[in-house]
Amino acid sequence: MKIVHIADLHIGRRLNDLSLLEDQRYVLNQIIESLDTIKPHVLLIAGDVYDKANPSAEAFEVWNDFLTQLSHRNIQVLIISGNHDSQERLGVGRALFEEHDIYLVSHYTGSIPVVTLQDDLGPVHFHMIPYIKPSMVRNYHPEFTGTTFQEAFEFIFQDLKINQEDRNVAIAHQFVIGNGTTPILSDSEIGPSVGGLDAIDASLFQKFDYVALGHIHRPQAIGRETIRYAGSPLKYSFSECMHTKQLPIIDLDRDVAISFVELKPLRDVRILKGPLQHLYELGKEDRTEDYIHAILTDDIIQGDALHKLRSVYQNLVSLDFDNARTSSKSSLSRATEILDQKPFDLFNAFFTTLNGRDFNQEESDIVKAVIDEIQEESL
Repeated sequence: MKIVHIADLHIGRRLNDLSLLEDQRYVLNQIIESLDTIKPHVLLIAGDVYDKANPSAEAFEVWNDFLTQLSHRNIQVLIISGNHDSQERLGVGRALFEEHDIYLVSHYTGSIPVVTLQDDLGPVHFHMIPYIKPSMVRNYHPEFTGTTFQEAFEFIFQDLKINQEDRNVAIAHQFVIGNGTTPILSDSEIGPSVGGLDAIDASLFQKFDYVALGHIHRPQAIGRETIRYAGSPLKYSFSECMHTKQLPIIDLDRDVAISFVELKPLRDVRILKGPLQHLYELGKEDRTEDYIHAILTDDIIQGDALHKLRSVYQNLVSLDFDNARTSSKSSLSRATEILDQKPFDLFNAFFTTLNGRDFNQEESDIVKAVIDEIQEESL
């Protein structure tokens, strides 16, 4: 049986103030094209379909279009909810989905649903585990007195009936650790709680042939090669700029073989570092639409830096500074540099750092008037 595993779509997510819906629609269409080439029997979607519990109408439309395209293909689709998903929003149309071989588990109801599919080698049991917290387990099982996620999953897994003569797959959306190591995180996901109370150990999944995980945005295996985070299909933070996003393809025969197809974004997420003029000239040549975080290394911060870079990088997301003044110089030398600059330029640079934009004309006029008034009073 051939399986494709995706997770953490986060439809509706923004990169700072920039909507990523066009990028998300593009990569979802790319996934559809890949499915047409791969021709899997099953697509697993391991949670965090939406970025917010109350998604926008535009986000709902992107997801609905993706499901519609899937329904026109001969693929079984199994979906669980993640911690970002609302059971009410995600569960809309569930009965209709099943008529098109799309199975959705939007919330925990006291037990773990199992979908069994057949191929030439026999049955494959898919255990669909939506995002679960200890409080959810207590709602259905008052006898459960644990407080950690590990205790909750140990309790839940007591009742799992797993026939190891057959093939078994788990789909889950949790923070899983393995062999004393934790997943590699990025800035775009919610990390583990203090004390690791939300972590569960990969050893709980030892009876499963493959474990399709969501929750962590960097593609990676945890504990063993067949316990795997698919990762998000797009880079949702600049800490992911070096990540390669991919589709895991699982050939679940008598043994498990895993291969990958790389996903190419409509716009990449990149960090550029250097002097302002160098980055400006680079942008004039490149004219890229990629999402850019610029780090300026000039010793003197120019007040119009943001405006100048935005003239050549239309998707400049953020601006930072890394120079002698910001990193290693003493307070005295920093003060000396500040005294050498005009008050308006200093104020504009400070405002730009905080707000990610230059003064507008009204703000500029007000600041200049205040500076002039202070300087006149000091004469």
